[in-house]
Amino acid sequence: MAPEMLEPIPSELPDAPDKIYSLICCCDADCDIDFTVLAVSHSTGALLRQMLEDVASVRENHKIFLTHTLETEEEWRFTYETEEDDIEVLSLSYIIIQTPVLPEKEPEMEEHKHTGRRTIHGTSRENAGCDR
Repeated sequence: MAPEMLEPIPSELPDAPDKIYSLICCCDADCDIDFTVLAVSHSTGALLRQMLEDVASVRENHKIFLTHTLETEEEWRFTYETEEDDIEVLSLSYIIIQTPVLPEKEPEMEEHKHTGRRTIHGTSRENAGCDR
């Protein structure tokens, strides 16, 4: 019996409208590990569909099976692995995680009394020691 039959992937995960979710894929292959953000959405259902589309595209070339699922308060993880002899290791982990949204901060402007030039505070230029 395939692991998908034992632990089916839900059609929806609980949404939180004040949060954004990210779908991250970690691919552990023969020689390297690659992390990719596949999608960002308010809808976990949309991210699950994107994950299943990605799994389907991988299955065109490899026989992968769902081997692990993990659910915590802030993330859902689905791990697929292969048992192909010609591939040393192939593991795909898809992570749907709540991503906090930071409020936009307006830069503060300061006008210098002597030169009349303006300095923007709170930017990377200031942190790098630039004052132009």
